[in-house]
Amino acid sequence: LLFWQDGRFAPAGFVHATCAATYFETADLLGRVRHFTPTLTDAEYREKLTPEQAAKKVIAVASTIPQMTVLGIAGPGDPLANPEKTFKTFELISKTAPDIKLCLSTNGLALPDHVDTIAGFNVDHVTITINMVDPEVGAQIYPWIYYQNKRYKGIDAARILTERQLQGLEMLTERGILCKVNSVMIPGINDKHLVEV
Repeated sequence: LLFWQDGRFAPAGFVHATCAATYFETADLLGRVRHFTPTLTDAEYREKLTPEQAAKKVIAVASTIPQMTVLGIAGPGDPLANPEKTFKTFELISKTAPDIKLCLSTNGLALPDHVDTIAGFNVDHVTITINMVDPEVGAQIYPWIYYQNKRYKGIDAARILTERQLQGLEMLTERGILCKVNSVMIPGINDKHLVEV
């Protein structure tokens, strides 16, 4: 996300591509991406890396930018929705560049299922996006979730999500893994509730 500020566009956050239609009333982001990233080539725009390609790219970038000390996997989408590729990437980076700290961003739904693996890779910190702790509020934010091969809606969806987020947060802190909670303020929905988060 970019905002016009002080006579120029300034980066101010992100929206997952899969959420674009909700925020922008269109899922076609190509024009926006091209406008704000004019140097992006067609090949770069379409690039989807395998874990092996990602590891090679990290090593290449780290060799030219010695200040690179952290590698984070944050999407698009939730990295724990595809844990095999996420953890294979961490495995390869750990072997080839053990000094690079690993971090992960997640919505937390699948987090409790993967805490042991996260700890096993010595992931330095995990960011969890938690926008509510009250399912009544959550039902206004998340119309549905897909959990254990089933779609849940409304308050049931929000209850499962918040329970899983808090469980994952607790499990990570018990293992000494640094956690950061990000929240998105949605005026009129969770703005007054964020204090509880």
